[in-house]
Amino acid sequence: ARIAGRIVGQEHYISTMVKETLFFLCASIALLAVFLWIAFRSTIGVVVPIVVVGTAILWQVALMTAMGRPLGILTMLLPTILFVVGMSDTVHLLECYLEEIRSGATRTRAIAATWREAGLPTFLTAVTSAIGFATLGTASIPPLREFGLFTAGGVLLAFVLSFALLPALLVLIPPDRLSPRVHHASALDGHMPGILRWALRYRRAVLLGCGVIAVLGTVGTMRIRVNNFLLEDLPDNDPMKAGFHWFEHEFGGVRPFEMEITTADGNSSVWDQEALRRIERVQNWVDTAYGVDAILSPVTVMYSLNKALNGGDGDFYHLSTDSADLRRMAHQARSHGNDLLGTIASSDGRSARLTGRQVDEGGYIHQLKNARLSDFITSEGAGPVRFHQTGIAYLIDRNNARLSTQMVLSMGLAVVLTALIMLWFFHDPRMVLAALLPNLLPLLFIAGVMGYVGIDLKVSTAIIFSIAFGIAEDDTIHMLAALRQHMRSGLSPAYALKRTCLRTGKAVTVTGLMLLSGFVTLIFSDFASIRYMGILITLTLAFALVVELLLLPVLVVYLLRHKR
Repeated sequence: ARIAGRIVGQEHYISTMVKETLFFLCASIALLAVFLWIAFRSTIGVVVPIVVVGTAILWQVALMTAMGRPLGILTMLLPTILFVVGMSDTVHLLECYLEEIRSGATRTRAIAATWREAGLPTFLTAVTSAIGFATLGTASIPPLREFGLFTAGGVLLAFVLSFALLPALLVLIPPDRLSPRVHHASALDGHMPGILRWALRYRRAVLLGCGVIAVLGTVGTMRIRVNNFLLEDLPDNDPMKAGFHWFEHEFGGVRPFEMEITTADGNSSVWDQEALRRIERVQNWVDTAYGVDAILSPVTVMYSLNKALNGGDGDFYHLSTDSADLRRMAHQARSHGNDLLGTIASSDGRSARLTGRQVDEGGYIHQLKNARLSDFITSEGAGPVRFHQTGIAYLIDRNNARLSTQMVLSMGLAVVLTALIMLWFFHDPRMVLAALLPNLLPLLFIAGVMGYVGIDLKVSTAIIFSIAFGIAEDDTIHMLAALRQHMRSGLSPAYALKRTCLRTGKAVTVTGLMLLSGFVTLIFSDFASIRYMGILITLTLAFALVVELLLLPVLVVYLLRHKR
């Protein structure tokens, strides 16, 4: 048996979401635990960050539950995203703490130095990440708005717990138990100097390569199309999607088409002869040019009455050409009242609906058809009835059509707010430029990939940009804040840059690899949109890490070249 429809579709989505939420969270914890073990080589070094970030996730999900907000197709990702993002700041603090221990500081002094050196930068990374997510709150799509606001709140909550819970744990745990190799150099220590030397030696090639990527990304961005399909998230071999396609091909589609019909004045009715003639013209256009089947409207009621009054002859399935017969049949239709026609026309005859089914060709194609339909109705001129397209499918298409504009505005707002925070922190417009360029380039890169590969812009892929910007800028802030700290301590810009890349660059690389491992699990989702999100975010963060290690030092050299 084949089944399809909204209710069974929602039930199928919910059951799949429950399974995937647990899978993604467990898989992210497992992969991050592996990286934590590699970084700290101890069970305590694995458990401490997981406890800190896990507590933040537990509190955030509990808050959503208390507010009556269930997990949806987007918010199901919230535990995974919070786990990955929250882990970044926690690992930065732990790496900084261990560096202080390696420098010979006592446990208490190392904690104080870590919070003094990394406290404000970590706070700024939490605020800017929260801003990146919170700007999604300006979207008109409720799931997108809720996702942005709840994720922003979760990021700030993870920061609070990192600063409140982590120091208490570090006071109780000896450094040797946190990382037995605390007094030994890590494998990355031998690679970081070479990466810095290569970036500075070939800085012109680095700038040229980034410029080419920016141009290609801009061209690819212009190819992105806003589009969406019903049940597009399910794989082709899914029984629910197979049933959907069967009904689509055998019964003229399952995508609903809805149009509201209202009278132009209070004295007329949709059953009037002139009104029926006008509805018929629009209905015929919708049938032939738009491709709507199984149409139901006041006109189809009159068709059926005319056929019934003529012995069921199919040749009479049309509006009667005799005005008297048409008035008599209209009176019969009205006399049935709401019992039979309540789903087609109102009892006073001043409003009605034209409904049908169609094949789902995607929101982009249907938007073009809607524009043509609007032009046709306009070309008919003023008449006794007015037409207004509506329905859930139409509203989804309208929301998605506005999505690209909303994403540009929300990202613009996030960039402006981040720039203002960076200007306040560094008091130098050049450092603002150095902070923004390495984070905007990965966005152009991934937008270009979407355009060239043909990945459509929709709710699930639109949030990629906010997630990527909110996460990628964290590492930039840590790097530039460390550079600022070293220069204020009296180091020359060249030596401060070297110290930053060797010390903070190592922490950035470790957290970058952890972020990648957290999001790569999404690639195994049964939902196509979540799978695309995993692939695109993983690519973006990988590219952002490369840009951080190569482009940022080159920008700093050029922007601070006047300082000796």
